[in-house]
Amino acid sequence: MRAWWRAWRPSIVAGVLAFVIFWCVTEAIALVSAHTGGTPASLLSMSGPFSVWSRWDSGWYLLIARSGYVNNSHLQTAPGFYQDASAFAPLYPLLIRAVTHILPVGEVGAATVVTTVALLCGLVVAHRLAAIDMGERGAGAAVALLLVFPSAFFLHALYAESLLLLWVAGALLAARTRHWWLASALAGAAVLTKVYSIILIVPLAVEYLEAHRWSLRRIRFDATAVVAGPVVAFGALALYMRVRLGDALRFLHAESLWERRPAPPWTAVAHSISMVTNSGLDVSQRVLAAFDTVSPFLLVAGAALAWAQRRRSYAALLLIAGVLFASSATLQSTGRYALTIVPLFIVAAAWLRAHARTAVLLGSASAALGGYFLHNYAVGAFAG
Repeated sequence: MRAWWRAWRPSIVAGVLAFVIFWCVTEAIALVSAHTGGTPASLLSMSGPFSVWSRWDSGWYLLIARSGYVNNSHLQTAPGFYQDASAFAPLYPLLIRAVTHILPVGEVGAATVVTTVALLCGLVVAHRLAAIDMGERGAGAAVALLLVFPSAFFLHALYAESLLLLWVAGALLAARTRHWWLASALAGAAVLTKVYSIILIVPLAVEYLEAHRWSLRRIRFDATAVVAGPVVAFGALALYMRVRLGDALRFLHAESLWERRPAPPWTAVAHSISMVTNSGLDVSQRVLAAFDTVSPFLLVAGAALAWAQRRRSYAALLLIAGVLFASSATLQSTGRYALTIVPLFIVAAAWLRAHARTAVLLGSASAALGGYFLHNYAVGAFAG
């Protein structure tokens, strides 16, 4: 127990400190923005500081938590335009619903509890993961880069990103410390939070092969842990959708209602560039489109850095994530999706150690852009 505490204490302290600073800063920006933007959230109201974070996709998660998929399976969101709650994975709304049965709070309060606990734990685990490669100081820089990323405010919002951050960082940490079945279970939880997280199979497989010196003769039964958790989670979700909604892949088909379907990378990139250069669009829409356009390329660049730093599992995850996000009919929200690919910030922090001035400039610019997106989100504008 003492050995565990000595190993984890720096990460717990750093994670709690980072959480407090991030939570206070983003909460202040959101409340001031909501008030000045005409959607006041009173500091004296118990729901004000929480409800300002319930925007856009938050509504879907709360609907699922309240009444399940069947009652929200084909909703008209605009004349002639329908969307389907089954596009959203079940674990986050399931936890929200569980909290409402345990604590005397509504869905918004329960979602706030889940998000807050997940973010706090996620930052601690992410710091511990980074510390394995970079030591405590480097780990602090990696967490700082994560929290100044332009879409980082979604870790505070009533979205599933904070929960996914915890599972992804936890699965990678468990794999790095050779706890294969724990890594498998956490990867499975990630799939039930965001289905595309099934790509975690790839970095887990790379870690396993590296641990066994890439020798097929050294592979044992525990190799099944690499795929067991994600595959079982995916299969269970498909079975549930088949039984309840009559379509085993309903959660994938529903994504097409948001234009998320397979397409050559140049299709989405060309569409995003046309949005960036469209002078008829609002400036905030063009800036957001530019950020979403750049995000998959940041992941691919991170993969190159990770490979140069001989972190093959990180390189595999970053590359496959970048290609996956780009291979859709739309790049919308890819900046938010990139947020939970934790190795991006670890390899970036490692590279920036030798470029202190660049680190300050990039961090400042990223935080400023994040503040701009957060302001838009707080006043009810789409921000990712």
